[in-house]
Amino acid sequence: MLGKEVTFNGSRVVCPDSYYLDFEIMNKDEAESLTFYEGETMQVSWNIESGEVDIDISVDGEESIYRANNRGERDVESFELIIPKAGDYTIKLSAKDAKGWMKFLKVE
Repeated sequence: MLGKEVTFNGSRVVCPDSYYLDFEIMNKDEAESLTFYEGETMQVSWNIESGEVDIDISVDGEESIYRANNRGERDVESFELIIPKAGDYTIKLSAKDAKGWMKFLKVE
């Protein structure tokens, strides 16, 4: 692999109500969609040990309901987003030399 950058080494799990990434290294853009109804709650959590991750959560190409750039070393976060309208919410991630985990979960 000399001369090739590793783009992803880890696990990725997608279910109808959750999206989970656990990575030793992530150097790529990633996206997944989850369906929500108005008033539902999305639990967002991450622990970025190193590198950087940009996060964007939006519905059907509209303005983002959450955006964070340059989440980096020793960044630990957990919060809930109340969904403003029904739709397929796309979670976009862009990582550079990142190690850690991220979880997006529909709260019942």
